[in-house]
Amino acid sequence: MKNTKTHKMMYTLCMAFAALFAEFATAHADVDWTQFECSFNINFPGYRGSSSLTDFPVLVRLSADINDFKYSKCRVENGGDLRFADADGNLLASEVDTWNENGTSLVWVKVPTLDKDTAIKAYYGCATPPAVTASDVWTNGYAGVWHLGAANNTTQKDSTTNRLDFVCADGDVSRVDLAVSSGAVGGAVGFNRGGDKKGGLSVGDSSDVLAGSDDLTLEAWIYPTQIDTVDNRFILAKRASSANATYYVYANNGREGTPTIAVSRGSDDSNATYPGAKTDPPPVNSWTHVAFTRVGATKSITEYLDGTNLISMTQTGTAGSLYRGGHSVVLGNDKTTSASCFPGNIDEVRISSVARSAEWVQATRDSIADEGFAAYGVDDNDWEKYSHKFSVTFRGGPENTALANFPVLVKIAEYDENAGTGIQGFSYDDCLKSNGGDLRFADENGALLDSEVEVWDPHGESLVWVKVPTLTKGTKITGYYGWLIAPPLDPTHVWDENYVGVWHMDENNEATLLADSTANARSFVRSKNYPNGMTNGVSGVVGSSIKFNGGDSKGQYAIPDPAGNLDGFYAITVEAWTWQDDHNATENSKTRYVLRKYDGASTAAWFLAEIGGKTQPSDNGKYSFQFYNSSGTWKEIAINGAWTKPSRADWNHSVSVWDGNTGVRNSYLNGSQLSSYSADDAYKGQLRSVTTSNAMLNLGNDWDGGTKQFPGKIDEVRISKVARSAEWIKATYDTIKDNATFTAYSNARENKKLGLHIIVR
Repeated sequence: MKNTKTHKMMYTLCMAFAALFAEFATAHADVDWTQFECSFNINFPGYRGSSSLTDFPVLVRLSADINDFKYSKCRVENGGDLRFADADGNLLASEVDTWNENGTSLVWVKVPTLDKDTAIKAYYGCATPPAVTASDVWTNGYAGVWHLGAANNTTQKDSTTNRLDFVCADGDVSRVDLAVSSGAVGGAVGFNRGGDKKGGLSVGDSSDVLAGSDDLTLEAWIYPTQIDTVDNRFILAKRASSANATYYVYANNGREGTPTIAVSRGSDDSNATYPGAKTDPPPVNSWTHVAFTRVGATKSITEYLDGTNLISMTQTGTAGSLYRGGHSVVLGNDKTTSASCFPGNIDEVRISSVARSAEWVQATRDSIADEGFAAYGVDDNDWEKYSHKFSVTFRGGPENTALANFPVLVKIAEYDENAGTGIQGFSYDDCLKSNGGDLRFADENGALLDSEVEVWDPHGESLVWVKVPTLTKGTKITGYYGWLIAPPLDPTHVWDENYVGVWHMDENNEATLLADSTANARSFVRSKNYPNGMTNGVSGVVGSSIKFNGGDSKGQYAIPDPAGNLDGFYAITVEAWTWQDDHNATENSKTRYVLRKYDGASTAAWFLAEIGGKTQPSDNGKYSFQFYNSSGTWKEIAINGAWTKPSRADWNHSVSVWDGNTGVRNSYLNGSQLSSYSADDAYKGQLRSVTTSNAMLNLGNDWDGGTKQFPGKIDEVRISKVARSAEWIKATYDTIKDNATFTAYSNARENKKLGLHIIVR
């Protein structure tokens, strides 16, 4: 009896679990993605718009260069098992444009919402994939889409459901090149092949599907091989005779080939020629994206070249809808019998019955022209593919606040039993790529974190910067390694847009540049006139540093900045690690500069300096931050508040913070706030901007050949265009100088995930 009850209970429990998982699977996806052997992630960092685009077709490029993608693992020929899903696992419409197992394949995917955070996933390796309809990619207003890649085919297919295919008439085959291999996307079609300016492709449009709904977008990629300054040469036309037309786009001979549109309204053909504003024609022997939009309600027309809005205008004259007469559309000419054929190649033609937005046109162009528009990587959360892992806990993080996107320093070394340092169980031999190329970090939710390897030393200590989304006391991350095809990372992403520049100074003594780790790529350049005044590669507070020799040495490192990119802010944080030698530290009566924005002989935007020549000898060697507001008024912050002097022969972290919005300014030494000044109207405003041809940011001296070279070493210089908080500065000091206390490391171990796996099919 008891046994029967047990069986009934187990049966009921199993049925409940089955119902629960079935409901979960149905609610979260319409496809069982577990049947696919392979997958990878795609996001779109190249999207430049600020708003979301709905049902937008993006171009996906596939090749062996993508991590974890292999043509050999596709189970259906010509990419027939390639499928895409959104973040919720919903199947997306896709169309294979070009499939090339020996090179790059091109696939169009309709994403429900395109913005900066959009991410989709590609799946392949399935013998019986779910069905997709290629034409479903081209909805949301597309009346006709022609990829023009069907080589040597007199019929060029329309990818929309309208199936309005362009056809090359038998008499025009010799005049049209149907096998142009190097199009803007895959193949293309060439015109004026015979040199008689005749020929073209045409499609019948008796129902005026391609006339739009008075709203209209016409677009094409053009590759002119010559400029005709005598005749207008037609790109796209819906026109039956010289008297009747809806629209035509042509290379304007009066504007040396600049694309122009003429739009007709009503049967009286009240033409509104749109000449555009750009006088320079598109370049010869190069691809250019051309687009025209028309809004019927306002009769406004806008022209775009390569995604850039050139000009908008409103049609004048009598009102009326676009002319409709059931005429054909001709590609490469206004009529196939005319001697007005476009001299060059045309690709990826699209006609829409809606007026596309500027962001839509720009994204359409960028998706094709910018190979970095889409980024590809393996599943960020697929951490089981790494052979080893260890955890990192930040015991020294702030207790009462959270720091967003904070760069922490992670030190990695094999365990030294005698010294008690390093990570127990960690071995460089378990890393499969050189220079830490397979080392990745994840937060507690398994999200991939940005990281930058500053130093990789298989025989000692390696230094890695990791951007933690939220740093508080006790924040924990996990380091993974031991996977040959770990997803690629951009190390500049560690340093967000608030950083103007970050210089680690790890270059050896042969280096003429000190690289900036931010995406701004502002490198310091070594003095050519006094190259022996500095020594690179000496021991630093983090990795290596630069030794400035002092005395009569006159060298410097400098960044040319005539555009004023390193000043003009409404807030600034300047920080540097310095090691001051005893040599002449209190005897020299001149200021020794650490950092300065220098212009000409006397003026500056700001500089950080070691003070000398004070009436009180004990003041010599202290630091001061001096800056000028937009009106040129000089201001100063005693960075070592209460005139505290940095210790000699040791590393010191000096920071100056100024907030021009509030007039508050603070100084810090080695993580401690030394001076704090309340809001003062005299300190509000904008930092002076220096934009002359000789404007420089100098490191280690006031100018090239100056006699105020810093007497010591400089390392880890950072400039931010925000006023950093006391908690941020304390954590910056602690993660570098007090890393052993700030950071705790678990033992490294093999990465094997145990537990129950339930798969519902």
